[in-house]
Amino acid sequence: MDPFAIQPDQKQKYAVMFATNKDLPNAISGNAARSLFTKSGLGQDLLFKIWKMADVDKNGELDEQEFHIAAHLISVAVKKLAEIPENLPPSLVPDKMKGGRKDDLFPSGGPAFPMSGSSGPPPLSGGGMMGGPGPGGPPPLSGGMMGGGPGGPPPLGGPGGLMGGPGGP
Repeated sequence: MDPFAIQPDQKQKYAVMFATNKDLPNAISGNAARSLFTKSGLGQDLLFKIWKMADVDKNGELDEQEFHIAAHLISVAVKKLAEIPENLPPSLVPDKMKGGRKDDLFPSGGPAFPMSGSSGPPPLSGGGMMGGPGPGGPPPLSGGMMGGGPGGPPPLGGPGGLMGGPGGP
């Protein structure tokens, strides 16, 4: 079974997470995503890699399909079901990138979504998606970005945890 294929029950969980956390009319901002995704306990480099793959239109926010991609990649990483690849797995390429535009995106016939682009996700520091000092962004969480210290986020897990963290399914 493809660990990157989103199953119906997972899609429902991700839809609830998106609806609960979206802070824009039809999307979740980089800052809101950072607040949620850092609770997974994954490192900043891996979260940045996931963000780059999930934000397929490179606009600095995640619509619902893009959010599902990010949430699922985080879940796969937390549960250690597979290594997170360099390119978006074919089973996660969103509907808006399929169809008539597919040939434009994959001119060589390659199945994975290319990581290159002229614009990328908000930076990991300097006020971007992962916070840090700089104008327009939240400061780093005390106790480290991945939680575990005073003021840091708790791990997203436990019984029924949506990301399947420690103690989760």
